[in-house]
Amino acid sequence: MKDLIDRFTGLYIFPFAAIGVLFPLIGQYLDQIGFSGAEIGAVTASATTIGIISNSFWGFIFHKRDRNKKLILFLCIITACLALCLMLVKQFLVFLLLYIVIFFFENPIFPLIDATTIVANYPFGKARKWGAVGFALGIGVAGFMADRIGLVSIFPMFSFFLIMTAVFIFILLRRVNRGQESFKEVEALRISKSGCYRDLFRNKQYVALIASAFFISGPTMAHNTYFGFLYRDVGGTVTGMGFALLLMVICEMPFMAWSESICKRFTLEKMILIAMIVSAMRFIWYSTKPDPFLLTITFFIQGFVNGIFLVEMVKYITKTVRQSMVSLALPLYTALSSNCGTICCQLAGGIIVQYYGGSGVYLFFGLLNIIAIIIYMKNKLHRKRLK
Repeated sequence: MKDLIDRFTGLYIFPFAAIGVLFPLIGQYLDQIGFSGAEIGAVTASATTIGIISNSFWGFIFHKRDRNKKLILFLCIITACLALCLMLVKQFLVFLLLYIVIFFFENPIFPLIDATTIVANYPFGKARKWGAVGFALGIGVAGFMADRIGLVSIFPMFSFFLIMTAVFIFILLRRVNRGQESFKEVEALRISKSGCYRDLFRNKQYVALIASAFFISGPTMAHNTYFGFLYRDVGGTVTGMGFALLLMVICEMPFMAWSESICKRFTLEKMILIAMIVSAMRFIWYSTKPDPFLLTITFFIQGFVNGIFLVEMVKYITKTVRQSMVSLALPLYTALSSNCGTICCQLAGGIIVQYYGGSGVYLFFGLLNIIAIIIYMKNKLHRKRLK
C-alpha cells in the first residue's frame, strides 16, 4: 500500500508545482514583454474563466469514458506542449487566445485527479497534502531559475512538471493493466456511465454545498492576489509579504494530512463549518488592519482553514452523490465554486481596493464567508450524513 500511495502523491506534487511556477510570475513576465496592466489582467483572468467551461466539458467526457486515466495523460501532455509555444508569442491577442486554449486543457486536470483519488479509495488528505508541497516547490524553483535564466524559464518549467505528472499517470496505468492494483480502481472502471448534470442539479444537498463553497472558495483564492495590498497598507514590505504567503501555503500540508484524523473525531460536516467560521473571523480581523508581524505569525490560520476545507469539502461532495456521479460532480463543483467564485471576488476586489484599500477587500471577503455559513447551516449541512 505504501508503494502505491507514494506513487500516487506524484499526481499532486507535480501539477501543483506547475501552477506554483507559472501563476506567481506570469504577471511579471507579461509586464517585461510590454503588456499593459489591463492586458495582464485579461490574460490572468482568462485561465480561471475558461475553467468554468472546460471543467464541465472534460468532466463529462471523463465520466462517459469510465474514468479512463488516459484522458488525464492526454490533457497533461497537450498542455505541456502548447505551453512551450508561449515562449515565442509577444503579441497580446495571440498570447491571450493561446493561453485560453492551454487552460482549456489544463484546468480539468486537478478535479479529475481528485475524482480518481476518491473513487479509487486512496487516503485523500494524505495525497492532497502534497499539492501544498508541490506549490511551494514550484514557487521556490521558479524564483531561483528566473533570477539566473530569466522569466521566460517559467514556461519550460511549467511543461516539465506536467510531463512528470503524465509519467506518474502512465505508471498507474501500467499497474492497472498488469492487474497489480490492490485498491478499487479496477472496480471503478466498471461503474455505470449513467447520469448527467441534470441529476446533480436536482440534488438539493449538492447544490447547497456548491453555493456555500462559492462564498468560501472565491475569497480564499482571491486572497492570494489582495493580501499584498493589505500587507503594504499596514506598512509591510514586499519581502515580508512573500515570506508570509509562503508560510501560509506550507502550513496547509500538515492540516491536510491531519484532516482525516480530526474529522473522525468531530465529523467532517462539523469541521467544515468550523473552518468556515474561522475563515470569516480571519478575514474580518484582517479588515481591522493588524500589524504586519501579526499577519505573519498567524499564518497557521490559513493552514487550518484550507487544510480542512479543501480536503473535506471534496469528500463531502462525494458523500452527497452516487459513486457513478463522482467524476461529474467534482469538475462541476470546481467550475461553479472555485472558478466562478474566484472571478467574482477578483472583479469585485479590484473595484473595492481602489476606493477602500486592502482592508475593505477583506471586510467584503469576511461578509461573503458569513453568507456561506448561513447557507451551510440553513440547509443543515453541518449534521452528520451517511453516504
